[in-house]
Amino acid sequence: MEKPLNKQGRPTRKTKGVTAELRVSVELLDNGFSVSWPFGDMEGYDLIADSKTRLTRIQVKSIAIPTKNGIYRAFFRKGYKGTTRYTDKDADYFVVVLSYPNGPAFYVIPVRDAPMSACFFPPNSHPTKPELLKTCKLEKYRNRWDMLR
Repeated sequence: MEKPLNKQGRPTRKTKGVTAELRVSVELLDNGFSVSWPFGDMEGYDLIADSKTRLTRIQVKSIAIPTKNGIYRAFFRKGYKGTTRYTDKDADYFVVVLSYPNGPAFYVIPVRDAPMSACFFPPNSHPTKPELLKTCKLEKYRNRWDMLR
């Protein structure tokens, strides 16, 4: 069993991933969904949202630390070297959990609409071009839990 902290005393990648899945689960429950998990961590998705009329497979992505440029970068790919795109055979939606300084942000993005990677930042807070870039390109997906119904 993997220890919850690495040699530097920080949470492991696995611990961070499980924490993000739990955060998404709480948001889903707060929005009226039931939540289930696939057994064994062998699927292309992390959890299932049940709206009572639809089951939706969700792949959770978590970013806790911004780049040195101050943006949060998410990668929507899989595989050993991260070169393979997710498809609708793997999951239906990504939920990106971003640890912004003022609290977590959740982006509900259809797998078919997700780029291979994307940059995020809090609204009106782009680190280098705040006057030019008011929101990130995927801001329209923020808190879009309704898309899972």
